[in-house]
Formats: sequence, structure tokens, C-alpha cells
Amino acid sequence: ANGGGDGSDANGAATAAAGAAAASVPSIVRKEPFTRSDLELASGEWMTCVIGKISPWIRLDSPHPLARANAELAFMQEVEYAAFLSLRAVLVPLPIGGASAAAANFGRCINAALLAFPNAHIWIRVPLRLPDAVPVASVKNGDPWELWNALRTLCDSHPHLGVALEVGDSLPSAALLQRWVAEPVRLVLLSTSAFQENRRGFPVLSRQHQQLVASMFPFRPHFALCHRLPAKVFETQPIGKGYRQYVDYVAHFFSKQPAMSDSEAFAAPYRDFLMAPLQPLAHHLESHTYETFERDATKYACYTEALRAALSDKRSALRAQRRVAKVVVLGAGRGPLVRAVLSAAAEAG
Repeated sequence: ANGGGDGSDANGAATAAAGAAAASVPSIVRKEPFTRSDLELASGEWMTCVIGKISPWIRLDSPHPLARANAELAFMQEVEYAAFLSLRAVLVPLPIGGASAAAANFGRCINAALLAFPNAHIWIRVPLRLPDAVPVASVKNGDPWELWNALRTLCDSHPHLGVALEVGDSLPSAALLQRWVAEPVRLVLLSTSAFQENRRGFPVLSRQHQQLVASMFPFRPHFALCHRLPAKVFETQPIGKGYRQYVDYVAHFFSKQPAMSDSEAFAAPYRDFLMAPLQPLAHHLESHTYETFERDATKYACYTEALRAALSDKRSALRAQRRVAKVVVLGAGRGPLVRAVLSAAAEAG
């Protein structure tokens, strides 16, 4: 008040406040590049041969505000670089067993990255079963699918959000496995623990594991191995040769699967995509569009069966009245519906 002080106390308080404020501001200082140079590979190799992985220290669900803020900055940096390289995707592990608020923040960050980098694809690494260290009560129904479903909802089912499904030595029930067939599984991570040793000493999958993998084949996900080799293999063989046995087995198992039919191969690119309904009565469609319709053999088989049942049901009444059934085909296209009517009429007599 009297102006006689030197102001050192005030300056000290201001310095302390500034230091505290600086400590609360997230900052990422990297003393070295966080990954290899983009010149290591050609652009086509980055795009087709490499799947990125977020740094393991990044905890988007961290309860500590500053650690979480730093993690968010680093996460966006790494996704941005992955988008710059046009990587096929970036793997991000799904936090399991944490608080709901932490899971919500994780979903917010994933959604923000997908919106900020439209070309980026993010695959969430989800275990098929809860790890032993995670209490079953901490996850709804004890099923990791519930966590994935909550994340997918937070991200509004973004088309670039996929699943990297980790398959271990034990599997859940068939009903729970069937859930995953309907999900956008882009990568199947087969743990080395999922394999058994056959009589000749080679790794093979159990029958239940084979059924799971076979159910995924039609959707064309990528397959990869994860976790360490068994001690017996690790100690007696080079790492490359040891893993090669697992790769060869999966390739052999895939080669034994029946080939897709022509209609299945044609429909494969359209699987899991919403398409605007076409209106053949309102628009003049091209011949190739009608050809696409006609490849759906199941649809025309159902039309034929429905017509046969309808004509059979009315056959007695029509004969009693000496009348002939008349069928009008609206929008006959190139004729498959007309052929369905004639076939149904012949079957109905």
C-alpha cells in the first residue's frame, strides 16, 4: 500500500502461478522421430502392406487429466501421420474394465480422429473373451462385444471404424460368436495360444476354432498372428521359421474352403453397404442394372414359389368357373419375372 516494497513477493507468486499453469497445459516433446521416415517404403507399399499401431503408452482413458490430455495430443499426431502415409488402418486397443466416463472419452477421441482425417481407418483391437485380470462384473454381460457396441454407437457406426478381433485359446458360446459375424471385422488376430500341437508336432486349430475362422473367410478379413511362440518352438527354431508353421497352416486351411459361387462372388463388393433403392417403374434403367438384379437367384426362386402357391390355391375355384388366371407383371425388365410366372403356372397345373 505504501509502495515501499521491492515487489519480490508478488513476482514470486506470479512465477509460481505461471509454472503451475504451464504444468497443466498438455505438451508432447519428442526427442526423436516417433516412427520411420515415409521414404522407407514406396507409397503403394505403405498403402497395401502396412497396418499401423498406436504407441502403447497412449491412454485415452487415463483418469489423470494431464496424462489424458497428452495422450490425446499424441494420438491425433499418430493418426494424422498414418493418414498422411495412407496406411490401410491403425490399430487401437479397446480399454476394458475402466470407468464409463473414461470409455466415453475414448469414444470421443476415436470419433474426433475419424472426422478430422476422412481417409483414416481405425480398427479397434477387441479380445474375444475378457482377460483373466478383468473382473467379469466390470463389463456388461461379461462380453467384450458390449464394449465394442457402445463404442460403435458413440461413433455413429462410422464406415471407417472396424474391429481387429483377437482370438485366444478359449472361445465363448456359439451364440456370442455369431454376434461377431455381423460386425465389421477387418482383422482376425490369431494368438499362438489358440493353436494345438498335432501328432506330428505342427500347430493346428481346434474344431471350434476352425468353425470360427471358416465363418470369417467369406467376409475377407485380414489374418495375423499375435503373441509369442511356445517355449518349445522358440527354443528350437528361428523366430521366422517358427511363425511360418502357423502361417502355412492358416493358408492351407483357407485353401480347403469351397469356392464362392458366381452369385456370391458378384455380390461380395456390395456386402454390408447401404444402397439407394432403384425405381424401375419411375426410371429407365440400363441393361447392366437389370443384369445385376437378375443375379439374385434367391429372389426369383421366392417369386416363383409364391406364384405357384397362389395359383395352386385358386386352381379349383378357377376351374369350377371355367376361368383362366391372369397375371400382370409390372416392370418386367428383361423377362425373368415373366419366366417365373410361366414356370409357376406350369408347376401349378
